[in-house]
Amino acid sequence: DIAWIRTMIPVTIPINVVAGRPTEDRKSLARSGKRGLYILTYPLLSTKDTDYLLEAISPGLIIADEIHNLAKMSAARTRRFMQFVAKR
Repeated sequence: DIAWIRTMIPVTIPINVVAGRPTEDRKSLARSGKRGLYILTYPLLSTKDTDYLLEAISPGLIIADEIHNLAKMSAARTRRFMQFVAKR
């Protein structure tokens, strides 16, 4: 839980949660140019707008917690993620 961890560790960068938002809200946040940490879930990588989100956010660093969620190479989420990384 992000609110809880902020009480334990001082986090001074903005946290932008992309997951759990309607498609247009996700796209708006991604193209906003806001700096900070963007949080996407693995199920979100299965949606068609993920390509756009990743390109618009243009992350300088990706931390993939629980990377085993991308183990199945035939899964849409894995293909989208790997295609994005390969373009970088």
